[in-house]
Amino acid sequence: MTQHRAGLQLIASGAGMLFLGLLWGPHIPNTPFPRLAVTAHVGAMTIGCMIFITGLLVEQTDILELSPLQQTFVVWGMNSGWITVTTEAVNAYWGAKHILPIAASQAGSSGAAEWQEAVVSITHMVAGPVMIVGFGVLVYELFMGKKGLDLMGMTKEKAESLSKRLN
Repeated sequence: MTQHRAGLQLIASGAGMLFLGLLWGPHIPNTPFPRLAVTAHVGAMTIGCMIFITGLLVEQTDILELSPLQQTFVVWGMNSGWITVTTEAVNAYWGAKHILPIAASQAGSSGAAEWQEAVVSITHMVAGPVMIVGFGVLVYELFMGKKGLDLMGMTKEKAESLSKRLN
């Protein structure tokens, strides 16, 4: 996959999540736990924006240069948001409370079946770190990558010299 293609994929993914978040909004009052449905709606809108903007950034090869492995980490990391948003939407029907105790408490949920609690918990515990890695690669390349240093007006030699002086 080229960096251009990775960027386009992320833009499409983010736009899709934003669209589904908008479609989910009017459905919120029809769920057993509307407060948990709001969590899914807000998650879809914010994560959708993050994925969309990440795609726009990845497309800018004059700002950012990612290796194929880094592209994979960024694409999978950002798209892991779909897992959490999907389980949050399903949780508006289940009422699981272990991983999102504050929202569940506000929703008046007493908890869900153990397997439902496990599904919601595991998806959040897996997707969260994957998203952090993907975004971490992006931030690293923005500030420490070859083009990131150029944007900050610093050559690799200057950065190494500064690093030696600080150590």
